[in-house]
Amino acid sequence: MTKQSYMKTTGIILCLALVCILTLAAVSVFATTPKDTAYAAWSGSGNGTASNPYIIDTAAKLRKFRDIVNGTNGETRNSSACAKLTADINLGCTESNPWEPIGLYSADKDQTYRNATFDGNGHTVSGIYVKGVNKPSSVSQAANAVAGFFGKCQGVTITDLTIANSTFTGSKNDEAGKIGAIAGEFDDYYLSSNSQAVEAVMQNCHVAADVTVTVFDNTFVNDSKLFLGGLIGTVSISYTTLSSSSRIEMCSNSAHVYCGKYSGGIVGQIDGRAITISNCCNLGTLEYGGDASTRTRLVGGIVGMANTTPNKGVIQYCFNSGDIKAKNKSISVKAAHQKVGGIAGSIYN
Repeated sequence: MTKQSYMKTTGIILCLALVCILTLAAVSVFATTPKDTAYAAWSGSGNGTASNPYIIDTAAKLRKFRDIVNGTNGETRNSSACAKLTADINLGCTESNPWEPIGLYSADKDQTYRNATFDGNGHTVSGIYVKGVNKPSSVSQAANAVAGFFGKCQGVTITDLTIANSTFTGSKNDEAGKIGAIAGEFDDYYLSSNSQAVEAVMQNCHVAADVTVTVFDNTFVNDSKLFLGGLIGTVSISYTTLSSSSRIEMCSNSAHVYCGKYSGGIVGQIDGRAITISNCCNLGTLEYGGDASTRTRLVGGIVGMANTTPNKGVIQYCFNSGDIKAKNKSISVKAAHQKVGGIAGSIYN
């Protein structure tokens, strides 16, 4: 067996093993929890630094951490706060009491989560409900709509996290946006204080089969900026190169993704410089609808669309076994508008 064949086989075996673990561990039930309100001073361990992260073992502490990052509910903002989970957490969110993402980003506010680490520590967060985060009134505003457990991340490392029993959706006013179960947008970051690029890293993260990532319906005024992914809506790499290791690795999706224009089992769209996606797999169904005869759809089992010019990106040792199908079987599929692939819908480099 060649080295390349060995690495590919090993990657597939490891990915399948992770999915089996996810299936066994990701069963959860919604619980009733308080609405998002101000919380008392941090009562647990840690101070939010990389070497001494906040230790989170309850839904209340996870909400408080979110408020610290976003600077909401009376908390002083720390956009680079680091955290580590030490227990499975059920947020118990509902449509009337939705989750506000960590790193909320919209047309009128920037609470981006930057230059930080979030260690899931092998635990599961469930009971998340995100819907119509931004409620934009125009297409230009809607382009900034970001929804997920995390909203917009820059230079963040997220590891060993599973999302289960949750819903991530737009609304009738969300004509465009970025939606993913783990993060709506996941970018690298330029740290001006020492002139260094900080890579974007997602490692050993998983989305369970009882998660839905979807738009409200399949009718859009302008869906040219609608990005949906099982894990991440869109990735934008502006500063790091292949040598600086922005990467998504050992991740899997089993969620049902109701597609927008750019949709993938792992990432909806990759734009900009290089990123490596390796040892990832999709087992979830990707379903696209609407008037497919006139609307472009780029749908892939791993990535919907990848534009990695000028620094070439890498997708390696990945596989898809999920169905990719049209919701409306009577739609007229035209080659000029439909680009669908088992790994990627379209790649430009």
